[in-house]
Amino acid sequence: MNASKAIAAGIVALGALLFATCSIGPAYPTGKATVIGTYEQDYAGERSLVIQYRVDNTGTTVIESGTVSFKVGTDAREYYASSSKAYRILPGHEVYATAGVTYRVATETATAVPAAEVVDEFYE
Repeated sequence: MNASKAIAAGIVALGALLFATCSIGPAYPTGKATVIGTYEQDYAGERSLVIQYRVDNTGTTVIESGTVSFKVGTDAREYYASSSKAYRILPGHEVYATAGVTYRVATETATAVPAAEVVDEFYE
């Protein structure tokens, strides 16, 4: 009887250990997007803000793609835009990318400091 209790306790302990060490669901890569520069440009009667940003792979798996969302403030309104890109970033490395937000009215000017900020990001 004691031997069967010991075996049962061992099986329960082994099951708990296996459960604790198993990953539940897919492991997504982790990264950090940072705005490194902005400038406004006029083209064909439209004004836009060009956002230059860096994505750092802060995790241990390769980043194959990602979406970074930005907030831009002008003298008239706020804009929200997302930029999705495919790239290959090894752990500990970074890539540089560009996104753009076209203003509704060509006379708007960015007034927020900084002109653009990262509000959300995710990576696959």
